[in-house]
Amino acid sequence: MTRNLLSFVALGLAVGMPAHAQAPNSGPDDEVKYLTTSMQMLRDRLDHPVTKGELLQAAVRGMLKEIDPEGGRYVISEDKAGPADGPYSGIGVDLISRDGSVIVVAPIPGAPAERAGLLPDDVVYSIDGHYIQADSDLAVKKLRGATGTQVLITIARPGESAKREFRIDRQPLTNATVRVSRQVPGIAIVHITRFAPETLQQLAASLSETWATQVFKGMVLDLRRNSGGRFDSAIGIASLFMPANAVVAKTFGRLTEANAVYMAAPPFYAAGPDPLAEVPPQIRQLPLVVLVDEGTAAGAEVVAAALQETGRARVVGRKTFGKSSIQSLYPIGPGRAIGFTTAHWTTPSGKSIDRVGIAPDSIVANRDFQTGIDVSVSLLNKQFARGSTE
Repeated sequence: MTRNLLSFVALGLAVGMPAHAQAPNSGPDDEVKYLTTSMQMLRDRLDHPVTKGELLQAAVRGMLKEIDPEGGRYVISEDKAGPADGPYSGIGVDLISRDGSVIVVAPIPGAPAERAGLLPDDVVYSIDGHYIQADSDLAVKKLRGATGTQVLITIARPGESAKREFRIDRQPLTNATVRVSRQVPGIAIVHITRFAPETLQQLAASLSETWATQVFKGMVLDLRRNSGGRFDSAIGIASLFMPANAVVAKTFGRLTEANAVYMAAPPFYAAGPDPLAEVPPQIRQLPLVVLVDEGTAAGAEVVAAALQETGRARVVGRKTFGKSSIQSLYPIGPGRAIGFTTAHWTTPSGKSIDRVGIAPDSIVANRDFQTGIDVSVSLLNKQFARGSTE
């Protein structure tokens, strides 16, 4: 049997394309023929049965990932559960396909992934023994599961030669994205974990309730390990603290509607009534510090960049992730949609932060979360002191 197997493999190698051979030029019709031939060969010879539907789904997924590695995805209705779609069970981590790997953008603060010790920039090697390579969709699907079940995730951490393994219990993850605390007298710590459809309403309610309890004179906007989310929500968060009609971000793309200037005004972040209208106007003018780290990405970088570049806030922490692409989701049939990159955004001045990130005004090398808060509070207290002597 060993000889037959070796002969079979050798035969397969013998009929393969020589290493020096070059593929001839082909047109679209030829490529369609190659696709159908490949599908039929897989149906006939793959080591396990596969349906035509499964092959077509794989073809669409592969096409999107090949053309748009960071943003391409094929969404089927049963795959759509996530932080912006309602409660589900998982470990709470945002991932991206970049440079041929699946990279942790940020574990959601307070979620099982963060408690287990996953960090931004960790490279996902395998999940439950399945090699992940650059397929973030596969990674997300395998990380979700029944509440209380365990998942084994193996990662490669930059700067370390040995891989790390984490056994993490899946837990329900909810839509709560805003937390406001008053651990320091006179200062509100506003932590936003991601930008979901309801984030603006949650922020308005939390700030209004906190202000009604006791007014404060400064704020720390904590965007650490916030991997982004909805672009319009990010525009709204920045707008809350910027002068009316100031430029928040610019976008560029092939379609006419993808080329736009986003201003600090409700039409740019709300389809109906302004969700931020109930926020006390005094809050909009308070001294502000923005906390960032390597897990601050996409929409969170929109906010940090706009507030920093316009001089509205001082940015504190570590250099951000560097993601300027904007993805759109288009329905293509019942329960089916495709997502891909349709635009890129820049700062108000037109600067791109893609793969570069935002450099903070004050660096906090210590990863301990409380250290970042302490440094931010110290900066605000110095600002208060300067204001009292003027």
